[in-house]
Amino acid sequence: MRLEISESATEDFNRLKKFISIKSPIAANRMAKKLAKGIRRLLLYPEIGKEVKNATNPKITRDVFILDYHIRYSYTKNILVVLTIWHQKEDR
Repeated sequence: MRLEISESATEDFNRLKKFISIKSPIAANRMAKKLAKGIRRLLLYPEIGKEVKNATNPKITRDVFILDYHIRYSYTKNILVVLTIWHQKEDR
């Protein structure tokens, strides 16, 4: 299975890392590494996330928490696409 990160998720990731780095660049790097590792782990267990009932295709669109971050992704047999990332305390 191949991993893709949407432009929106890339922007989210960069925004979150920048926000944390204001207070602690070390913590921001640590968060980035753990989040990336957790996302890569989804390639092994893509069905682990909770189905998103209001998605166009809820069977393949999932939500999962990694650390304090909400990851929304979609997957098929060949590809997993990270759609968006946000901190659980953000108003979404």
